[in-house]
Amino acid sequence: MKYLNLFLESWKALNNKKTFAVAGLEFLFFLLIAVNALISITFVSEKMDDLRNFQDEFAVEEGADVGYIYGSLVYLSELLSKIFRTAILFFAVTFVLFGFFCGIIWKWSANLVNKKNLLHGYDLKYFLNFYLLSLVWFLIFAAGVYLLYRYGFSYGIFAAILFLFFYFVWINLSYFVSDNKVFNSFLRGTRLSITKFYIFIPCFLIFIILLAASSYLFGIFENNLVAFFGSFLGIFIFIWLRIFLILTCNEYTSTRKHS
Repeated sequence: MKYLNLFLESWKALNNKKTFAVAGLEFLFFLLIAVNALISITFVSEKMDDLRNFQDEFAVEEGADVGYIYGSLVYLSELLSKIFRTAILFFAVTFVLFGFFCGIIWKWSANLVNKKNLLHGYDLKYFLNFYLLSLVWFLIFAAGVYLLYRYGFSYGIFAAILFLFFYFVWINLSYFVSDNKVFNSFLRGTRLSITKFYIFIPCFLIFIILLAASSYLFGIFENNLVAFFGSFLGIFIFIWLRIFLILTCNEYTSTRKHS
């Protein structure tokens, strides 16, 4: 029953003017991520086209000129190197943006839940710990993607890895903002994700359904203004989920302290 109350309280928490500040910052974060992805994907797509053209044109016949073969291999190496460097740069920029903006967004959301000033509780230690915890999960995600490519790529398995990454990271970070200890948050947040899955999974499913429904409804109207408001509605759904997770993690930590 207490978790049902937390669920209802999470929706009530959205009825606060400070929520618009969180939404504005989150909108800027998604915008920068989208620009970073667009630039990276465009560049990689161009290089992939060059790679396909190279494959179509490259042919080694008996008695072929050594200089031609060497030059072709150098060109191929440069293409692959550019694609690899772009991928690394994309993930590096994404990580920096995620740590900075989400560090603020999560703290603002926690302060909103705890009825404190949005700027309360910021210091260098908080940001460094937030980056460190994020790095741990980014490395786990990278390892999962590497193993997937190593043993055979599957869109279904990739979607599962992406969902699990999102699931564990969001609960971990929601636990972290009330704990501010990296490895303690990692271990206990992960444990909470597993032991209380019957609470979290339904809320994540509600989140996915609401997000898909809002995208579909606003996608019907081919209007930029409608699409803009639709994106803001989606951001408020993100904020709701984060607030519920923070409330649930706060309830868990307070229960542990009194037990």
